[in-house]
Amino acid sequence: MRKTAFIFATVVLSLIAVSCNRSGVVDGGAVKLVQPGKTLSLSPDASVEGRFAEVLNCFAVQVVSDSIIVFQVPASEESPYHFRAYSLNTLDCLGAFVRNGRGPGEMVSPHVSRSNTEERYLALNDNALGQAYLVDVEETLRSGNLALAETFDLPEASVLDWMPLPGSGQFVMQYEGDEVAFGLKDGTGSTVRTIYPYGSLRGERYVTYLSSILVSRAQTSDICEVMMFFPQINLIDGETGRIHSVAVDKSYRNWESAANSVIGMDTMNHYVGATSASGYIFAAYKGLSLGEMMQGGSPTSIHIFNWDGDFLYDIVLEEDIDNIACDSRSGYLYGFDKTSGRVVRYDLGSLL
Repeated sequence: MRKTAFIFATVVLSLIAVSCNRSGVVDGGAVKLVQPGKTLSLSPDASVEGRFAEVLNCFAVQVVSDSIIVFQVPASEESPYHFRAYSLNTLDCLGAFVRNGRGPGEMVSPHVSRSNTEERYLALNDNALGQAYLVDVEETLRSGNLALAETFDLPEASVLDWMPLPGSGQFVMQYEGDEVAFGLKDGTGSTVRTIYPYGSLRGERYVTYLSSILVSRAQTSDICEVMMFFPQINLIDGETGRIHSVAVDKSYRNWESAANSVIGMDTMNHYVGATSASGYIFAAYKGLSLGEMMQGGSPTSIHIFNWDGDFLYDIVLEEDIDNIACDSRSGYLYGFDKTSGRVVRYDLGSLL
């Protein structure tokens, strides 16, 4: 009788383990379904109302040098610059930089890399120019000229996202041949390792479904891939190439049917923004259909993970935000509320 009970218990535990670690969209990788350690609601800090008045729209936000927050804004004839910088100490505007164009010190379509906020430089890649840059924002604002600490040549393959690594290394997410690949390059630009994580989804038609946001871990080559169309994050060990995945909703199991569907108003949009600071990953989550997203005004959850993939906090916000950045010194999380058209911030200092 005891033996039968033991066998039954073993089978049940095995089934539970399988159900919690089913394979996901990453080839051969088990996915751990996780729940938040704590759920709470936060309201924005009222003290910043009326500040950042020049930021009327926002494509990206990033903290650099521990003291400056940078917003990517639409360039126009009236203001032909892609970025506005503000002091995190006074919240005063420090100036605008990176003029729109193809001339010296100009860029066409810069994309902000979500490198960890302890980094000194603003990391950008411009596919139209085939290059990536580390911008010294402090020197740029002081001199009035674009100051580049480092310049990188992008690979000829279609670059989906790019991230600088320590020692002038690079992590490139690209569409290579007929599939999405991760390429790790050393300080000389030579490819050290290429990872093909999505071999089951070959072909250009899957590229949109594999859209994601990369964030980096301070002083390491570790990368977190935050997926937009799956409720899943993938933690990539830059030294070994191993990928550890966690999901926040069981719908991750339906990745194959989702990826083979035509993108439409019923398509689910999960993560919409991410950043990394103080040893944590912050990811803005919606879990809504594209149709619901287009209606606007949808609340946002900020999921906070550590680099082991533990889901520490689910912070519920009423505001409709996507791009986020965290000031590691104060613990303030910044974002842009698309409904009110203003910059908001939240005090996470007691959690970090």
